[in-house]
Amino acid sequence: GSPVTAMIWPHDQPIVLGLADGKVRAANVKSNKSSTIYNADSYVVSLASNVSGKGFVSGHADGTIVRYFFDDEGSGDTQGKCVTHSCPPYALSWAGPTVIAAGCDKRIYAYSRDGRVLQQFDFSRDDDEKEFTVAVCNPSGQSVVVGSFNRLRLLNWSPRKGLWEEGKSKDL
Repeated sequence: GSPVTAMIWPHDQPIVLGLADGKVRAANVKSNKSSTIYNADSYVVSLASNVSGKGFVSGHADGTIVRYFFDDEGSGDTQGKCVTHSCPPYALSWAGPTVIAAGCDKRIYAYSRDGRVLQQFDFSRDDDEKEFTVAVCNPSGQSVVVGSFNRLRLLNWSPRKGLWEEGKSKDL
């Protein structure tokens, strides 16, 4: 076995475990068994499920972001590696139609369904900003909070513009 480095429990699904060896496993609580879903061959730094809980993304130390569906709900989106991020995406969220990823380079990226960069929020020149370590979206997927050492940054989805807009940040 390999150490568990990330974990999520999507609604009506098994617990999803990310391991140091790059494997992503499904743990069934009822049967007390686990099985490998896929192996990305790179340390799992983050996991995030989509709003419905029918899919998730994993972030890896080599920057790879992998998308997996229990059920693609007719979206036709592909599974597997969807993008290579600029650094390990410790802060990862699947919010609405986009995947938000951020890490040690102090940049937040929003990726479209096909893995293109939709937007970039660049804080790399801000000496006050620290590396991003965690991200979470609200239950509707309309807002995402990205956290660093002493600050929370809020992004709100604008359906009219089809873009993320920066909200007020919160210093801790």
